[in-house]
Amino acid sequence: MKIQPLLFGAPIVLALSACGGSVPTLDFMGGGRVVNAESVDPSSVVVSTDLPELTAQQTGLYNSARAANCRTVPGRQAAFDAALNELREKAAQDGADHLRINGIGPLEERGDCSMQVFRMNGTGYAHLPDTPEAAASAPSIEDSLTTRLEEIDALLDRGLINREEHDDLRQRILDQAY
Repeated sequence: MKIQPLLFGAPIVLALSACGGSVPTLDFMGGGRVVNAESVDPSSVVVSTDLPELTAQQTGLYNSARAANCRTVPGRQAAFDAALNELREKAAQDGADHLRINGIGPLEERGDCSMQVFRMNGTGYAHLPDTPEAAASAPSIEDSLTTRLEEIDALLDRGLINREEHDDLRQRILDQAY
């Protein structure tokens, strides 16, 4: 059967693509991913276990997998350091200035070392520039809230919703805003 050679190569391709590279993600608030906006010096990327401020935009998900001597502390530490540097470089290439290492516990305990392979995952973030143009073009929460309330008032005026539905929608909008 001619399909057999294709099936033989598929696991190799899947394994290679899963071991490295970055996976693009969408930022639902900003309209898209920061793609190589400006490469950042990898040494300036802040590595943390915490999420950055709300103004940061996600640049991507990054992973690292490398051979390691998982049975010794120095072997695991060397693999941890190399994986951290690799993730930092990948995030910097996408313009990230903050790298959150995924997992639980302190940074030094993150990553998985088993079967002589060390794996670590991280998420990159870029802080949006604080320019007057960006601030002027971004709608404020109050403007958005006012607009949404005016929209439901218009629906009530046109008879598309009744008073009870209007009051329910108004309360939901106010609850979400605060």
